[in-house]
Amino acid sequence: MPIANSFYWTEKNEEVYDDLIVAVEASDQVLSLLLAVCDDPYFRDEIIERYEAELQPRIHPYRVQLSRKEPSLREAIAQALNEDELYLQSEGRAVITVTGTDALLADRLGAERSEKDIFFGYLQWTREALREYPYPIILWLTNPLLKELSLRAPDFWSWRKDVLRFQSAIILEATIRTSYRIIASLVLVPHNLPRMGAGQFVGRDREMEWLHEQFQSGELMGITVLTGMGGIGKTELALQYAHGFYLKGAYPGGVCWLNARGVDVGMQFLGFASSKLGLNPPEYWHLEERIRYCWRHGKAEGEVLVIFDDVQDYETIRPVLPPAKEQFKVLITTRNQSLGQLFRQLELAGLEEEAALQLLGSLVGRERIYQELEAAKALCVEVGYLPLALELLARHLAHKQDLSLANMQQQLQKEGLEVQALKRAEVGMTAERWVKAAFELSWRELGEEEKELGRLLSLFALAPITWSWIERIYSEVDEKKLEDSRESLERLSLLQPVEEGNYQLHPLIREFFRGKLVESSQVEEMKREIFGVMVEIARTIPQTPTRQQIMEVEPAIPHLVEIAEQLTDDLTDDELPWVLVGLARFYLGQGQYGQAGYWFEQCLDIIEYRLGSADPNVATSLNNLAELYRSQGKYSEAEPLYLKALQMRKELLGSVHPSVAMSLNNLAALYEFQGRYSEAEPLLMDALQIWQETFGSDHSNVAATKSNLANLYRYQGKYEQAEPLYLDALQMHKNLFGSAHPYIAISLNNLGNLYLDQKRLSKAEALYLEALQMYNEMLGSNHLYSAMSKSNLANLYLNQGRNSEAESLYLEALQISREKLGSAHPFVAVILNNLANLYYSQGKYADAQLMYMEALEIFMAKLGEDHPNTRKLKQNYNERYQGGITMSGERTIGIGRDDWETNINTPEITVVGDAAKQGEQININYGQDKELVEATREIQDLLKQLSASHPVSTTMEQMTVVTEVIKVIESNPTLKQRTINAFKVGLMETLKQFPGGAILVGAIEGWIQQNELDNVG
Repeated sequence: MPIANSFYWTEKNEEVYDDLIVAVEASDQVLSLLLAVCDDPYFRDEIIERYEAELQPRIHPYRVQLSRKEPSLREAIAQALNEDELYLQSEGRAVITVTGTDALLADRLGAERSEKDIFFGYLQWTREALREYPYPIILWLTNPLLKELSLRAPDFWSWRKDVLRFQSAIILEATIRTSYRIIASLVLVPHNLPRMGAGQFVGRDREMEWLHEQFQSGELMGITVLTGMGGIGKTELALQYAHGFYLKGAYPGGVCWLNARGVDVGMQFLGFASSKLGLNPPEYWHLEERIRYCWRHGKAEGEVLVIFDDVQDYETIRPVLPPAKEQFKVLITTRNQSLGQLFRQLELAGLEEEAALQLLGSLVGRERIYQELEAAKALCVEVGYLPLALELLARHLAHKQDLSLANMQQQLQKEGLEVQALKRAEVGMTAERWVKAAFELSWRELGEEEKELGRLLSLFALAPITWSWIERIYSEVDEKKLEDSRESLERLSLLQPVEEGNYQLHPLIREFFRGKLVESSQVEEMKREIFGVMVEIARTIPQTPTRQQIMEVEPAIPHLVEIAEQLTDDLTDDELPWVLVGLARFYLGQGQYGQAGYWFEQCLDIIEYRLGSADPNVATSLNNLAELYRSQGKYSEAEPLYLKALQMRKELLGSVHPSVAMSLNNLAALYEFQGRYSEAEPLLMDALQIWQETFGSDHSNVAATKSNLANLYRYQGKYEQAEPLYLDALQMHKNLFGSAHPYIAISLNNLGNLYLDQKRLSKAEALYLEALQMYNEMLGSNHLYSAMSKSNLANLYLNQGRNSEAESLYLEALQISREKLGSAHPFVAVILNNLANLYYSQGKYADAQLMYMEALEIFMAKLGEDHPNTRKLKQNYNERYQGGITMSGERTIGIGRDDWETNINTPEITVVGDAAKQGEQININYGQDKELVEATREIQDLLKQLSASHPVSTTMEQMTVVTEVIKVIESNPTLKQRTINAFKVGLMETLKQFPGGAILVGAIEGWIQQNELDNVG
């Protein structure tokens, strides 16, 4: 690293440099715009060389010089980064330095706009365009340019992460001269400011600017209020502002600091007037008369700043306020939000992550933070970016050099506010109290009912709390009284409104309130009330939640998770499964199978532990988990769970119980998937008989089982038996659920599949479109059911020769299914097969082959070689046929005690044969060397990638891309040989559909011919 020993490297410049390094280090894979300011180009270059050397090799530096001809920031960056694309593709870290702004001309020189005009014009609309570069960007400016930028590119200016101002030699000399003048004048300025204690004041630049703007507004006695929770940094900001602008000479009339908590404010002011102004009104006067006398006779010349710190009640400071004159500026800090409603208010929030890390680094040491950056970030999250907590932690870590940040985080998680690091305010700190003591001051101001509300809120998760839940819990309490209690918590910044009707506790406030639970005798009753509300919400989550239903219950999910992870021992046997299955259904409804599986497994484990292995609820949990496995194509894992659940139900409930029927139905569905039709039919017939005997003929489970039986008949080509069952199921669903319900869409979809098999295409299309519209409206267009419906509609269009419409739907369905199910699910294979048929009919043989092979591998792995889908796909792959096979079916909903049982309702999906081109075919079979196909795919991906990142609008540009591809092939002997072989069997023809592809195919042909000539020679 270069030694920083030049005249420029003052203590102030070193601090700015440290801020720059921290800002760059903290910006990992995220765009962060840093404006660096320096008027001396030699010093600027020295700074750049220093930080580039220090950051390497962890962070790769890039230099960008703006072009005067075309001063576009984005284009300059793009050009520089394209030269090192491989490094960036490896997700390496980078920092981009941009210079050249100081060389831009302000004169037009005959042009329509000057270079500066063009630069600022680009800059104003650059923000969104830069999002593709997830790196810190350091834009170097001069001080005049910085001022211009804030005015001429306000959108870009508002987006800055930080402004880093370095002082050049000229500025330093001027600063020294100015400092002498200011020091001489400050000797005469009266003030009683406390000493500043923060190790480094960070993250509040915009707040400082905002404060000063308010005080320069020209109002009579402008009063501004800083509000926020204890420990948020109100006093520190006020102190930093007062010191900073006092030293700048902004308040030549004086600065008066008055502590408003626990001390007589009036007497404090009289002490200031006596010691600093030499004013001593007679002591026998009333206090307010003495205060007015001092304000009248102060003879202050210029503006005066008066600060009232930690005000609880406005009435305590009202008699001490200065006269309503423009020269007096008043700043109030308070936790009382209601004071902010009287005057201009700035409510402080926690620090941003970068500023929080800077604060830690200023006391702990920057290198220590870098070494444990993730742990440092986690510490910031644990304390909710609260400045007081961060400073206490940092000072503790500074004393404990052998204590790692990770261990500190573990201590904090375990001990909360009682951790030793948060229990000591050191000498020299601005804050005189530790975190818990700071919160205690607000706690003392609460009434008992308000304290009890705080305790109850702490039992919720660290997430927004919907107020209507609290109103239901306190339904017997007067609504106005409850609202007053909430407003008291808000007033003291102990509760924050986050959006309409929702409130949230700060992490440390929540921890503090939880610590107060031991003082209440109502804790168990509070839990029971919360459980009642949350379980009621969980019960409303259906097996197939619509998009609207998901949105309605989403706010409750973090709180259900909190109960499931922390409070299951307090739940009753009836409440427990609802919480766990409700969570599983929520995630299942969005296709998040991993999350759903976790909660189903938790449900099984906890219920089996609590109730024993011979309980009907355990059987229900086994069924739920089996259904999830089936939906994921994990058939071998699902079957033993289905069989175990069926056996348990027969033993515990008898052979004709509805729960037995459900197990029979679900096991039959699994056998349908596996093509074990002869085993599935008797199971469905038994289930249907139990449903009808138990509930009669008009029940949703009867309808579902009829639909499943119809699917079975259709698979076997028994269309006459299938159709009346489909129609019965559709009508029953309409009678039970109205005209719009996911089960109705399933019935429409399944009936459409039957009509497609029978070539009744117009009827099938109408049903498919109606089902798809229903899915999109109720579940969203990105739902798995919508994907299934799109796939079936695409099958229809393929039969009608509407290839472009079919391809679009197939691709949409494929993308959604891969996102929701993973790449190795049988449904993904279904779509791959159908899309392959389409591509084959269009002569895209290589693309088709890749998809056939991938689909066949999935079927063989998931369904086995003897499954009808596997056999027919092999036939379709090798012989090209017409016909249809199907997979999947409808599932039922639960009943009775087991109505928290989950059964995954899936519309039926059709695997189609080739309904199009029957002419010339390339003889491709599954036994052909897969390596040739993989080589073709590799070259195809490379061509697509380079075409996307390089201009390809002209032949010359395309030839440049082709040259790069050839270089890659030449550098890999194995790939080179496979390319030759793939070309010879015609696989490379698929490349022609991409920009530059035809040139590449011709180049490969010529390159092969040349190689052959060389070999002959």
